[in-house]
Amino acid sequence: MAILYLQLCDKKNRSILTNIYSRLGKKAIENDSVYNELRKIITAMPEDKQLFKYDSSNNQYVFFLQLSTLYVYASIVDDVTAPKDITAFYNMLTKDLEENGRETGFEKRVAELMNTFNSERSNDEIQKEVLKARDVCAKSLNTLVNRGEELDKLNVLADELSTKVSKFQSESRRMFMENRLRQYFVYVLIVVIIFIIYYIIFK
Repeated sequence: MAILYLQLCDKKNRSILTNIYSRLGKKAIENDSVYNELRKIITAMPEDKQLFKYDSSNNQYVFFLQLSTLYVYASIVDDVTAPKDITAFYNMLTKDLEENGRETGFEKRVAELMNTFNSERSNDEIQKEVLKARDVCAKSLNTLVNRGEELDKLNVLADELSTKVSKFQSESRRMFMENRLRQYFVYVLIVVIIFIIYYIIFK
């Protein structure tokens, strides 16, 4: 998030009172058409709302405009700056104007305010990214630990299944043999009876 450029205009006639770049803005904005587009929006801006947001025609920048009692604040920001952040900046700007006025060192104060605001927001964003990365790492570790536990459970289940399969195989062999014995028992009995009868008769 970065405020690149601020234009302070008179609310009545929309004339430019001052132009201020942040350190980032001097490097980032190279095209004069962006400023011309901002001027057109300022002159056509209605007075029925407090904060306006417009995307630049090249979709590279965002224009935020806000009306105060005496001024129009118009800024060019990057495309990730949130309205609440720019509103907070405009509130700081309004407070500075009320306390110190526009005559003595206004441009320098506002440039410092913009640069401070940009660096504080950048630090906040870095901290948020670090926290997000930490959360992602923690979730990944939890997932890995859970997977490890699941793998251990799967190994135990596989061992139990292997034991049960072995028992089932031995039990099925035993039952197969018992079944065969029952089938052939009758034949063996008949053969034994015939043998006994034959032995008794021909003895």
